[in-house]
Amino acid sequence: MYWFIAAIVIASAVFMFAPASPKVTAEVSTKNTTASPALLLVALAVTIWLLATQITADKLLPASLTLAMLATTATLSLTTLRRFMLPTAALTALLLVLNLLQMFFRF
Repeated sequence: MYWFIAAIVIASAVFMFAPASPKVTAEVSTKNTTASPALLLVALAVTIWLLATQITADKLLPASLTLAMLATTATLSLTTLRRFMLPTAALTALLLVLNLLQMFFRF
């Protein structure tokens, strides 16, 4: 239930803070559009709140996977963080594999 509420809060923040889409023209724009850092802060705040309320010893690996996925999406959306894209994606992939192994082998 918490994840559903968080999804609604994040989607509402994206709808409210996202820049309005420009009018469609025939010309291709070369300007680089960037996401608002406020969207990242909202997603980070909601994720930390959910992790703080739901974290237990058996949920530590999925919780860290959640933070890694958030970091990966942040590096993709903010151009100033693009230099961290490969490390965060590698960390997310490693945690995803470990999470899948934990599901099947319970180590």
